[in-house]
Amino acid sequence: MAAMLDIRLDRVFEGSGLLKARAIAASVEALPDSRAEEDALSRLSQWRREKTLALKHPRQRLLSAGAGMALDILLQPYGLSERTMSYSLNAHGKPSFRNAPSLCFNLSHSGSMVAAAIMESDSQTASVGIDIQQLAKFREGVARRVFSLADVQLLTSLPCGERQDRLFTRLWTEYEAKGKAEGTGITWHDAEASDTPANPDMRCYSLEIAEYYMTLCITHRQII
Repeated sequence: MAAMLDIRLDRVFEGSGLLKARAIAASVEALPDSRAEEDALSRLSQWRREKTLALKHPRQRLLSAGAGMALDILLQPYGLSERTMSYSLNAHGKPSFRNAPSLCFNLSHSGSMVAAAIMESDSQTASVGIDIQQLAKFREGVARRVFSLADVQLLTSLPCGERQDRLFTRLWTEYEAKGKAEGTGITWHDAEASDTPANPDMRCYSLEIAEYYMTLCITHRQII
């Protein structure tokens, strides 16, 4: 399946407690038509196929299929394939593997890019979150609802233009990835709260990939 995606990034990132997460980012432009989409879906799990076919827009279906393919690539070193995986959802809709509980994963897509991350951990206190976003215009109203006061002040201190847009996009991926790692989504953050990290054992990595930003976050809570 790797040949069907244009891999732009494939890296291992370190968390605390010897945790390591592998992440890939790839373009789906190599899957340009419905026949390619059908071929991709035929190789994926029933859960992923149903999730993908429920989407109305062809582009969204293509991205969903591509995300499943990226996850399949990450599962191969464990002797697994996405097609054989069984899923369950938490209260916030974050999926996990029933048949491989020691593996945590997360997916994201935007524009023509998909991103996926996987991590092996025996602890239920560890998780991973990933988000990728195409460069977007700064939206002050959104930032004030979601970002911390310090981040809003930093954004509004910049002149309007590409620099402000890039920082807004990067910060958005950071908030998304943190919320997904926590298993709650972006609503994890209270914009009026202090800037103290919600989890002291959270490590985040933000990268620029052409006109996209990707952030990977790894959480690890110590049990005392």
